[in-house]
Amino acid sequence: MGRGLSRMARVALVVLLAGSAAACADDDDDAAEQPGTTRAGAARPGVYFGAVGLATDRIALAIEAADAAGNQRIRVFLADGEPGGDAEWFEGTSRGGSAELTSTSGKARLEARIELAHATGTVTLADGNTRPFHTIPATHGAGIYDVEVTADGRYTGTSTTGNALEARQAGNFVEGSLTTPNGDRF
Repeated sequence: MGRGLSRMARVALVVLLAGSAAACADDDDDAAEQPGTTRAGAARPGVYFGAVGLATDRIALAIEAADAAGNQRIRVFLADGEPGGDAEWFEGTSRGGSAELTSTSGKARLEARIELAHATGTVTLADGNTRPFHTIPATHGAGIYDVEVTADGRYTGTSTTGNALEARQAGNFVEGSLTTPNGDRF
């Protein structure tokens, strides 16, 4: 890299704010961003966040609106946050609130069922063990972010649902804000 150019890394990131996963699903302000199954059987567009059983892995699912055939794009990021640990990205199609996906690395499989207030399923990682997962609707800007990190500790990115992230490294912590497309800032 040439002199004067800052080093930059591009990472996928699951962002969860303290307390956002416990936000009330019946909060009128968040009703539009709450995922779940619609009457037609398709999952309501949105993001789910949760954990994988018997592991330190966290999982996030981003569901888009259904097309005319009832198919929905689904993107899933799973990571344990450990160097050299689990990190898998899944992309595919969900129909009627169900999805069966293989990760882009080919090392993991996921089966999911998206329902009104949660998504559940199983994930089989490279070690061959199948583990259950459970998620709830993410709120308050939480989601899957594509983030650029510069050498001077600045983080900028956008989520699968259009939220913006601006943050900066402060010692052992990253401090910043998330802004939703309608202007809410967290």
